[in-house]
Amino acid sequence: MRPDGRTGPVAALVRSVRGRPAVAAVLALCTWRFVVSLPEILSHVNRLGKANLPLLYWLESPGVAIASLGCAVAGLRGRRSALAWAGWAILAELLLMTRTRVAENPWAVVPLVAWVVAFFVLLRTLPPRIPRPESRRRDLLIGLQATLVLFVGLEALAGLAIRNAYQQILNPPDPVVQPTPEFIAGLPTLATIGSSPAMIERLSDRPFSRLLAERYQGRLNFLFYRGGGLSSYRLVTIAQDIMDSEPRPDALILYAGHQDFNASRGSAFLRDLDLVGPGERSLSALQWVIRQSSLVRLSLYLLWERRHEHKAGCDPACQDKVFRHYRENMDRIVTAAGERGIHVFAVTLQANRAAIGRESAAHMARVNEYIRALPARFGHATLVDFEPVLDARYPEGARPDCEPFEPNPVTGGCGDPYHLGPRGHEVLADLLGPVLEEWAEARKATPAAR
Repeated sequence: MRPDGRTGPVAALVRSVRGRPAVAAVLALCTWRFVVSLPEILSHVNRLGKANLPLLYWLESPGVAIASLGCAVAGLRGRRSALAWAGWAILAELLLMTRTRVAENPWAVVPLVAWVVAFFVLLRTLPPRIPRPESRRRDLLIGLQATLVLFVGLEALAGLAIRNAYQQILNPPDPVVQPTPEFIAGLPTLATIGSSPAMIERLSDRPFSRLLAERYQGRLNFLFYRGGGLSSYRLVTIAQDIMDSEPRPDALILYAGHQDFNASRGSAFLRDLDLVGPGERSLSALQWVIRQSSLVRLSLYLLWERRHEHKAGCDPACQDKVFRHYRENMDRIVTAAGERGIHVFAVTLQANRAAIGRESAAHMARVNEYIRALPARFGHATLVDFEPVLDARYPEGARPDCEPFEPNPVTGGCGDPYHLGPRGHEVLADLLGPVLEEWAEARKATPAAR
């Protein structure tokens, strides 16, 4: 106790929860979620101006943090408004769950379940609601709150449906490319272009680009990003932005093609949205709404799918169309690189063939055939033939522990068959390293290339 007779904040907090285990448990939940949300909020702030984040991203981690703080304060004061804060926390957690697949990360439901339990605990322990006289203003506020809750709830449910059942229409924000700690200005710089098979290694977060940055520190720079769900039509824009931004790359490493087939229907739908001309303001506004709103995007996709009678499989005509779009987009990237004096290293694809369908394997074979032909068509392209190298290392295919492909550390078994595991990324880095060193040495001897 202080000299003036008042207690400190810690003592007051202990006194307020003493003999109230339910309040203490809710307070612990609020503290946990508030602290865990802070790094994500800082990440959001850091991406301002660098990536086109959907508006609802600001209701995810920031929403969890604000709702946790509000629930803690109201709960300690015995206010029934803690129930409303707990409800908003539930909605924010639902939105946050749209960032991950429940099958891959079942622990993601724990915070949501904890908030649901906390809501009912508060409902039983808080003092009863005091009736208030009716008024138009109060009725209006209640109506607005109910509308907002319904909208956010439906958005969250639509986002969960897209993430878990309709991944083909995921519309991830533009990835942020930041120089690694090993980056040194003036060194030859290479940028990796691709989707999650190139950019994500789930066990140790060390994809081949990260391994190369560590191995060639002080000799070469590497630019890459953490992102997935990116078909070739999205990679065109990403590659052009990277090539026209600082630090400007001197070469690209292309490892892309799986996503085009895996999300062929979704890619076609999203391409159809991109056909809207930027000069039409009303249509451009509609495009913006579709990209911002999971509910609108899912609803339109279901209508679009029914209208075009798309089926689960991909017949030969569908496969030809998917490959044609991929080839056109890759040609655009390689051509744009040549116009800017940027070299291209084109890497053939790999996948766990025992875990993918025949149509997907056929698409990969066509993509690799296209990649192998690039050096003959473009003088600034170099082939890095990864497919036969990995096949020679693992002639029997993936091992029981899934090596060299991605294992699933949460549910056991193998993960995404198109994702390399730690060993797979190491083999690719081993293959790329000497090729990149040879290019860098040749570049030193050619003043015009610097």
